[in-house]
Amino acid sequence: MELFRRYEKNPILTAHDLPVPSLGVYNPGVAEVNGEVVLLLRVENTDGRSSLHVARSPDGVGDWSVDPDPLLAPGGEDPSEELGCEDPGSRTWRNGGSG
Repeated sequence: MELFRRYEKNPILTAHDLPVPSLGVYNPGVAEVNGEVVLLLRVENTDGRSSLHVARSPDGVGDWSVDPDPLLAPGGEDPSEELGCEDPGSRTWRNGGSG
């Protein structure tokens, strides 16, 4: 039984599709929200640091709209934030830990 099948036209988004200068786009987290497909993208900025952006599509294949402003970006008061925002991989929290 086949649960998943790789889309033959991958990748569905590249750095050229983004509304901001970038070196690459990686590891999307995906969810269906209110009838649209929402991706959380790690975007490698031109300085090599990463930020997280939100992209939306009505069908998850085309007609993508990528928010030009990052959801999370390098910087802030915590020194660890200066290095950038890394992979938005899926996490499940149970009993105070991640799984």
